[in-house]
Amino acid sequence: MRVVLAILAGIIGAIAGAGSLSFLLACIIDAIEPSREGMSGLGGFFIGVPVGVVVGFGLGLWLVLRSKASLARITACLVAAAALAAAAGIYAWENG
Repeated sequence: MRVVLAILAGIIGAIAGAGSLSFLLACIIDAIEPSREGMSGLGGFFIGVPVGVVVGFGLGLWLVLRSKASLARITACLVAAAALAAAAGIYAWENG
């Protein structure tokens, strides 16, 4: 059961890592070179998403597999993380 929760945590981490790193890189690229239309978004997407997916998935797996917490506590944390990610996605979609 811990392995299933670790894979689920990896998927949640991959989604969160891809979104946050691509947004961060797009903001950094836009601050460096603001006059290029679309360059910041494309750079953030094509660099941030693959790196964020790998790092987020690995970090999610590592955190759950190395944790000494009970399965109920891990499950509660994963549900809370998924709810927070869904709320952030809905907020970004509505206020886009």
